[in-house]
Amino acid sequence: MRRPALGLTVLLAAGVIVACVQAASYPAPPAAKGQGPYLVVTRPMFLRAVAPLAGYRRAEGLGVVVSAEPVDQAIRSCGVRPAMILLVGDDQGTESSREPWFLPARRAGFYRWRSTQRQDIPSDALWGDLDGDGLPDVPVGRLPVRTAAQAAALVAKIISYESRPPSLEDLTIPIWAGSGQWGSAADLLAGALLTGGLERLAPRWVQPWIIFGSAGSPFCHWPLAQARAFQDQFRRGGALIFLIGHGTRRHFYSMDFGGRMIGYDAAAASATLAEGTPAGPMVILACYCGDFAGSDDCLAEALLKAPGGPVAVIAAATESHPLPNYFSAQAVAAAWGQGHRRLGEFWLAAQRDAYRAQNPLIEAMLAEVEGTLEARIDTDRLRRDQMLLYALLGDPATRLKLPQPLHGQLRYADGRWHWRVERPADADALHVSFRPAGQKLPPPSPLTDQATAEQTHHAANAVYAFQPVTVLNKDQPWEGTIDAAGTLRLVAVGASTIYAAGLPLAQPSAP
Repeated sequence: MRRPALGLTVLLAAGVIVACVQAASYPAPPAAKGQGPYLVVTRPMFLRAVAPLAGYRRAEGLGVVVSAEPVDQAIRSCGVRPAMILLVGDDQGTESSREPWFLPARRAGFYRWRSTQRQDIPSDALWGDLDGDGLPDVPVGRLPVRTAAQAAALVAKIISYESRPPSLEDLTIPIWAGSGQWGSAADLLAGALLTGGLERLAPRWVQPWIIFGSAGSPFCHWPLAQARAFQDQFRRGGALIFLIGHGTRRHFYSMDFGGRMIGYDAAAASATLAEGTPAGPMVILACYCGDFAGSDDCLAEALLKAPGGPVAVIAAATESHPLPNYFSAQAVAAAWGQGHRRLGEFWLAAQRDAYRAQNPLIEAMLAEVEGTLEARIDTDRLRRDQMLLYALLGDPATRLKLPQPLHGQLRYADGRWHWRVERPADADALHVSFRPAGQKLPPPSPLTDQATAEQTHHAANAVYAFQPVTVLNKDQPWEGTIDAAGTLRLVAVGASTIYAAGLPLAQPSAP
């Protein structure tokens, strides 16, 4: 299997991951008057299958238009700019298909930095370019289906996921970062950047759960069981799920072990996720894993179509470049603070901000790290391609399960911290947990036996875990004290909403 060159992108994985989990949990602003419709473009064979999703979105208050016209004509027929576009049908990589399920992506010219790269890529994002400037203006997603049964199954999956109330497990962020294959020193640096970045930048209520594909990391786990462990974890919950590393159309690569390539395969994912409840949205930052325009399912498609897999998957349809990947990572953090509640709005806002971002130092470091076919690489074209090469497989209107803010007071007196929070009207219980400061990661496992490797992995993730303190009901005062340094997490849970706050407890310095 060819491992697409990722270069410094892997060393910057920590920045990518941290940016993606830096969530400011604010509800979305109300829809503006006159906002365009949620446009579903499909083929006649899928009209009955998409009807429940259209009804579900109408019940949410969205204006909904369902069309079986060609995509460009359906957009024009709206009369106003749609708020978002969902395509229901598949693309097999040729414009000449006459299959009843065929719904083509647009093709975008691809700016190459290696001669072996393709010259154009399938791009659903281009359907969202409504002003002709080559950049998407509205989010576009796709259900890549070829049968009515597949369409009906995905519609049911989306509604099932969104109907489930958020839970404590949704405050966990499962992360599987693969080795960059730059050697042990680079992997150690990447691991340190990952954990250090999470400590500095992640929301304090987040509980990361990490697998890192390096024998020198305590987060390695037993390599032959990494896929199972990652899958078991994200099926428990998670507002977003991340895979970061090398990839091909049907495989995510983690590391080499015992003469084998360890990773996550489309066929295996389809089989092991054939049952169960839907998981949260997944972002795959690896080349080719979102290349949906083929005769068989890519990894992102396989995960999406599996009943127990992610409700949506964002992944690259071709190779992505380290420079725009870096800017995308930073922009994702800002997108959380903009109040975007739906996956498509969140992702598009991040990509547009990434396109405008500038950092001369980073550009000097990354622009030509993977080579160039010109005297000097054109960074603007790299940025433009970044907005077009990621496919959102799933519904762009998918609601993210993020907590709303929990308000309260914190003061230090008598050698301890006194906290008190206001109970939201719809919250029934407050879950109080604590993560002590100053915990150290265990040394890495020698990877000589599975039990030891799994124990080491568990101990490493326990450093970032919140230990339960108490649960208060709505009739009790929501207040208490903590007498140790660390992070206090307060999570209020209601029937359909969750609220969270993470409070740093550090002893004030003497005057």
